[in-house]
Amino acid sequence: MVNPMAKLTKAKLEAMSATEIADILKNEHGIEVDVDDENKGALVEQVLAAQTAKPNDTGKVTTKSSGGKAATKSKKTKILIGEQEGEADYVFVGVNGRQYQIPRGKEVEVPAEVVQVLRDAVTEKFETKTDPKTGQKYSKPKMVPRFNFQVITE
Repeated sequence: MVNPMAKLTKAKLEAMSATEIADILKNEHGIEVDVDDENKGALVEQVLAAQTAKPNDTGKVTTKSSGGKAATKSKKTKILIGEQEGEADYVFVGVNGRQYQIPRGKEVEVPAEVVQVLRDAVTEKFETKTDPKTGQKYSKPKMVPRFNFQVITE
């Protein structure tokens, strides 16, 4: 059993199962997560970030980013990311050294910066076109949103 007051190292966390890490997040930090061995790395990062969180003089929570600077908790936005066949049940988003695992098909609150990353995420698709003069087919690139999501409340 892990001492709840002890700060866990990355090595200790990586030696644990995904279920044990999820229990630590829930019991010690009040964070509910879906348990999946494939997302164990993200769970480790969440515990490490939660361990460094502390209230500041304004009562807001700050966390250490990978750059070593404190980041103040920002305004929350409620979103819904659509489910897609053949895609994972969650979307990973990284902002300023913080990792977010966002479930698909559920309304969730995320920082405004995460919404901006989702808006900026695009992928290149190719459309097949036919040249009207020559009848020759060619591919034309088109930038499309990577994630199907909607903002519920800002």
